[in-house]
Amino acid sequence: MQTCISCGLVVAREQLLSGGPYYRPESTGHIILLTDGTQTIDGTDTTAMDEANATRAEGIRITVVPMNSSDLNMDVIRSIASDPDHVHIKGDAEALPDVDQLVDSVCAEVGYICRLSLTCEQP
Repeated sequence: MQTCISCGLVVAREQLLSGGPYYRPESTGHIILLTDGTQTIDGTDTTAMDEANATRAEGIRITVVPMNSSDLNMDVIRSIASDPDHVHIKGDAEALPDVDQLVDSVCAEVGYICRLSLTCEQP
């Protein structure tokens, strides 16, 4: 499996910032990142962590849901998430139902309806 965490963060950040289709000036942006936890293309884990830092610098929070708990680099996962409370670890099959609850809680927090996409393509 090829994973580009930084690519997903860049696209999500662009969607949430001024001019993006999901920009809401009255709300705080929040990304829920489902990942296998390792950047394998278009850079390294350092690239992913740098993009996470750039995203947080824009005031966007990041929650990470690792999907492959057997092979995770938790240092990378923790550095991508906004804080330790924004890392939700479950087994693959257990994680997906919790994503709906996360979306509900994040949407209530930011005050608008969220939309999940399984790709990094713009709508």
